[in-house]
Amino acid sequence: YEIGIEIDSETRYYHINLQPLKDVEPEDRQILMVVSDVTRQRNLEEQLRQSQKMEAVGKLAGGIAHDFNNLIAIIRGYSDIILSEMDKENEFYDSALEIDKAGERAANLVRQLLAFSRRQILQPRVLDVNQLIRDMEKMLNRLIRENVELWFRLDPNLGNIYADPGQIEQVVMNLVLNARDAMPKGGKISIATKNITAEDSVFIKNKFMTRADYVMIEVCDTGMGIKKELQPKIFDPFFTTKEKGEGTGLGLSTVFGIVKQSKGYILLESELGKGTSFKILFPKVDEVIAFARQSIRLNHNLRGSETVLVVEDEDSLRKMICKMLTTNGYKILEAANGTQALSVLEESKEKIDLLLTDVVMPGMSGKDLADLISVQRPGIAVLYMSGYTDDEIVHQGILFPDTHFIQKPFTPEALGKKIRETLKASNITKVKS
Repeated sequence: YEIGIEIDSETRYYHINLQPLKDVEPEDRQILMVVSDVTRQRNLEEQLRQSQKMEAVGKLAGGIAHDFNNLIAIIRGYSDIILSEMDKENEFYDSALEIDKAGERAANLVRQLLAFSRRQILQPRVLDVNQLIRDMEKMLNRLIRENVELWFRLDPNLGNIYADPGQIEQVVMNLVLNARDAMPKGGKISIATKNITAEDSVFIKNKFMTRADYVMIEVCDTGMGIKKELQPKIFDPFFTTKEKGEGTGLGLSTVFGIVKQSKGYILLESELGKGTSFKILFPKVDEVIAFARQSIRLNHNLRGSETVLVVEDEDSLRKMICKMLTTNGYKILEAANGTQALSVLEESKEKIDLLLTDVVMPGMSGKDLADLISVQRPGIAVLYMSGYTDDEIVHQGILFPDTHFIQKPFTPEALGKKIRETLKASNITKVKS
């Protein structure tokens, strides 16, 4: 049989085998006891079970993500168009708004499913974590209640990390929301940052971690704490200690997925009645932050007069995208696949400024189409879109640093901003060349 014994705040597991010895006198009866430390084996088995569970859910999430994202994009796109053309006094305005809100919730749910299964498409860059947290301060203060204090302790000499800024923001926000919910009567939340070197004591306690230099984000609360027996389950998808209807059980599993996909670690320390601490460690990088693209993101003028070739095999989605762009002043050419797009290109004598293409299509991929069109129309800007997961996008050879990409589902505003960003970056490249 097996027993668990707590030694120095760590549970060790031992397998005990009892065997009576034969060929001895009855009055000298003896028993052989063999005790084996099976802690490492138990931990490896648990890691394997967790990995298999995440892989199974990941395959399910990845399988439905493409179709769901296309449908959500259509729902959100048309609801945004309706709302933009409708007065708030209209009797149907609130109904259209509820459709849009439902679409947003559905999009968030798909994103969370992909995040914890580590299939979310990341667009990483070198980040100053301190600056990212400072930029979030106002938003975080709005999320917490008046009886909760928010403290910041940011290391002024903090290193940089290579990660998707939107995903790191989601990690911090989810942990702060989790801390807030753990303190219904109020308390303190602290967000701290710190450099961790390869010699740090954290590696002694957590031997599974690779010794290296990390940047740590720690979120602590003075809440009710987490029961020890529940701690191994808190990162499981759909596990929640909240009342029915108060949580999806995806908050911490989303954090776990993002951290793991970004090659980081997440450590939990919690004590009943005293509070909880989550430490997130991301590999430190030596690269400096590139500011070249910052100015592009500041341009929020969504209108344009350029000509855009839209290539999308989902008819309803293509029509919605064309309506979005036409409304904002763009001239539109459309095609349902790569072959049709090449025919449109051959028949059209006018300048085409941007190719907006789906990545995965029947017959010819968006990447292959873009390569062909770039030869015929040098200097054309290319923006890829997809509802598939990162595995498929990487397989198609899309996610290079200078590639412009937008994940489905998107809103008209998000698409408008991305198009302006792509066109401006293309113009900058032409000037430099």
